[in-house]
Amino acid sequence: MASKGIKGDVADLYYLKKDLIELERMTSKYSQNIIDAIEGSKEKPLPKFLFALRICHVGEHISEVLARRYPHMEDLFHLSVEEL
Repeated sequence: MASKGIKGDVADLYYLKKDLIELERMTSKYSQNIIDAIEGSKEKPLPKFLFALRICHVGEHISEVLARRYPHMEDLFHLSVEEL
């Protein structure tokens, strides 16, 4: 896809839609499966997202603890280092 000049950054995958269908040898069913998988990845629970960030000393358990204490991602943005 990048060689076709469509997207150049991993984050750009979240903006793929019709660009995918226009690629050679890409069936519409295959394109739709990729788009569905990308959309599904946007709905991950907060503990899984926090764990996926690979923050030092934040494993699965701490991710779950943080998500219980601060249920919205925005809550984490306002914390000081000491509060974390």
